[in-house]
Amino acid sequence: VGMIRSTDGGKTWSPNVTGAPYIPQYVMRQYVTTVDGVKKYTDQMPVALQLNNGTIALAAESQLTNGYKFSICYTDDYFATDVGMEKTGPVGRKTNLFNAAGPYLAQFDSGEVILTYHWTKTFRYRLANCTATTFFDEKTLFSESGMWGSVEKLTSHSAVIVAPTKEDYKIQLARVYLNHTLNAQKM
Repeated sequence: VGMIRSTDGGKTWSPNVTGAPYIPQYVMRQYVTTVDGVKKYTDQMPVALQLNNGTIALAAESQLTNGYKFSICYTDDYFATDVGMEKTGPVGRKTNLFNAAGPYLAQFDSGEVILTYHWTKTFRYRLANCTATTFFDEKTLFSESGMWGSVEKLTSHSAVIVAPTKEDYKIQLARVYLNHTLNAQKM
């Protein structure tokens, strides 16, 4: 995952990727293997979310030799440090947590993060804690779905999840609700 940034409203960008060496600032990357003397890196399909606490969580799919996995990293300084050309990074990332492709993130007002992704022709989601560092049990939403869906928060306790169908690429929509049911004992 590479990034270029502007500090003047988009008039200029740095680094300049329109000329040699055509290299952005690398903010997330993972070494996979070496093939014919060439190192292969991954982390792709990135989606960033600024969490309620100000931290930015950056989710990506990592293409390994045996499929795709979910990886995530975090920054409190807007990715001020370049990972570089030869390293896996950034420091503190969570790598290859579970099978997933095409991740997307949203956060509820109360802090819970929702992650959506695609795996084996099925669209899935998981809740995570308010810092997106702990992901809970996977839920299946749309079976026989196509790839590259997303999630967007609608209200403080609801979100809409969208994914295409597998064969004819029609839109599938689901509204999901965050349940804060408390089971308090009578006193």
